[in-house]
Amino acid sequence: MKKRDGWYASRAYPHFDRPIGFAYAKAYVSDPSRVERHSFHPFLSFDIVRRRFRAGPLGHQVSVKRRPINVAAHVDGHIFAYYSKILSARYEALLCADGLGDCVLAYRSGLGSNIEFAKSAFEEIASRGNTLVIAFDLESFFDTIDHATLKKNWARLLGLESLPADHFKIFKAITGYAEVSLKECLHRLGIEQSQRIPNPICPPSVFRSLIRNGTPNLVQ
Repeated sequence: MKKRDGWYASRAYPHFDRPIGFAYAKAYVSDPSRVERHSFHPFLSFDIVRRRFRAGPLGHQVSVKRRPINVAAHVDGHIFAYYSKILSARYEALLCADGLGDCVLAYRSGLGSNIEFAKSAFEEIASRGNTLVIAFDLESFFDTIDHATLKKNWARLLGLESLPADHFKIFKAITGYAEVSLKECLHRLGIEQSQRIPNPICPPSVFRSLIRNGTPNLVQ
C-alpha cells in the first residue's frame, strides 16, 4: 500500500469511527496536544485461518494455522502511522551512528525483500567457506517485550530522558490496549456476518452501551 507523505493511507474498513481524509488526518496527528488528549478505541480482533498442506509418509497432512489480527480504528491508525514514521527516522539514524546499518534488516523499509536478504546471506556464507550459521525464531517476541525497556529505548530514540506527553499516550495505547472480538461485536449489534457491515459499525452511544459497557463486558 502506497502511503502519502510516508504515513497516510486511505482506510475504508468498518470500525467504530469514520474514515478521514489526508488534510484532517495531518492536522490531527501533527498536533501533540490533540494526540495527548485523544481517546483510543479498542482494536477489532479476528483470526485469519490458513490451511497448510505438507507431504508425509502417510500422504498429505493438513494443519490449520490461525493468525490473530487486531485492527486499529481509523484515527488511531493514522496516529500510529505518523509516529511510526517519526520513530523510524530516528531509528535509522541510530543504527547508522552505531555502525549497524548493514546488520539489522527487520522492520526497515526500502532495503529489499526476504528473497534478496536470503540470497545475500547465502552468498556471504559461500564466500567465507567453513561457517557456522545460527537460525532461530522467537515465539511471541512482541508480546513479551519488557515495557520498561521499551519505554526507556523509545525515549532514547528521541534523545530524551522520558517520553513527552503525546508519545507517552501512544505508549500506553499499545502496551495496555483493549480489543473487541469482531464476531461477538456483530452478534451483539444484531448484524449477520454475511451482511454488509456499516462504517462506522455503530454510533458512539451504541458503542458505549452495548460494546464497552455491555454485560458481559465485550472489551478486553
